[in-house]
Amino acid sequence: IIAIATMCALFVMFSTLAGFLQRESAEGLVEKIADVRTKDDAFVIAYEYNIFQDFPVWLGQTVYTIGDVPEEQTFGYMRSGNVNASRFIKDNIGFRTLIKKTKGNIYVIIHNCDIDDFNKEFCADYSVVAKERNFNLLKIKK
Repeated sequence: IIAIATMCALFVMFSTLAGFLQRESAEGLVEKIADVRTKDDAFVIAYEYNIFQDFPVWLGQTVYTIGDVPEEQTFGYMRSGNVNASRFIKDNIGFRTLIKKTKGNIYVIIHNCDIDDFNKEFCADYSVVAKERNFNLLKIKK
């Protein structure tokens, strides 16, 4: 009986903690814009590719990334002769270039803790179009 009670207590404890330990998903944010997005829209991951690596999967398309090439993509990036270099935004000039060349809307997925850095670095005018726990989806105003 003690063993069963201990197992039940552990199960309840780990079930409660599981919600905090599981990585957040970008699926909900993508669902919130599903009805308004177009083929001309561009999507950007701000700073934290490892946190948002499911974002391109839920979108069903490639995205731009603010920052360096993620470590796990470095080998493929080098082997491809940097053909995807334009997908990695290094500075404000690169971001402004993306804004000018994109026909549709530009959406940026960003973690709460990175919004201040984004504001300082890019001074972009935007609205928050979707929010889930620690994730924000920004729509850049042109």
